[in-house]
Order: sequence, then C-alpha cells, then structure tokens
Amino acid sequence: MSALTQVEVSSAIWGKVRTGHVAASTAQRAASDVRRQFARGTLDAGQEVIEIPLVAPILDAASRLCGVHGLRAGDAIQLATALVARGVDPSCARFGVFDQRLAVAAAREGFAVLGAERV
Repeated sequence: MSALTQVEVSSAIWGKVRTGHVAASTAQRAASDVRRQFARGTLDAGQEVIEIPLVAPILDAASRLCGVHGLRAGDAIQLATALVARGVDPSCARFGVFDQRLAVAAAREGFAVLGAERV
C-alpha cells in the first residue's frame, strides 16, 4: 500500500461525516481503528500492510495516470503504487477502492477491483 493510504482512508471516513452519512463519533472510532491497523502492520481481516514509500517511479507513473484516466493526485498515487508493486510481484493483482473513477481506472489497468460494484 502507498504511504498515502492511511490518509486517504481517513479522508474518506471524514468525508462521510461532512455529507451526513456517518456520525462524527462513528468516524472517530473508524479513524482510530485505521491508525491502529496501519501502526501494527496488519488489517483486522488479517492481511499484512506493507507501506510503500513515494519514490520516483511511483510519482512518474502517477503523473501519467492523471492524464490517462483523469485521476486526482492522491488517487493517481494509489494506483501508481499498485502498478509498481505488481511489476515487482505479479500476485499483487487486486485493488480495493471506494471511488468510482479510481475503480474504473484500476480495472482498465488490469486489476481485479474490490468494490467493483461501483464500476
């Protein structure tokens, strides 16, 4: 996962508060859970969290993805990180997403998209 993922997830959680879909107290608990899971390096579902730093190949790929798919910077970094990881380890073939535009871009880049009901 990109080093940016924890911030992206927290942003999505608090965005639900701003739109009135989630209570602030619920968001606070969820954001705390996210920080805890990232700090320990394992998601509650048991998957290992490997934080990938923002290095030049990721930033270069993200810049390209902005133009190809019309992605926002953070989304492009997320997808670029997955592309670089998949280039190193082809088993990195799944991409979890809540954003429709990012889901479509990930599918076009050949990922099995988790959250695909939004595509």
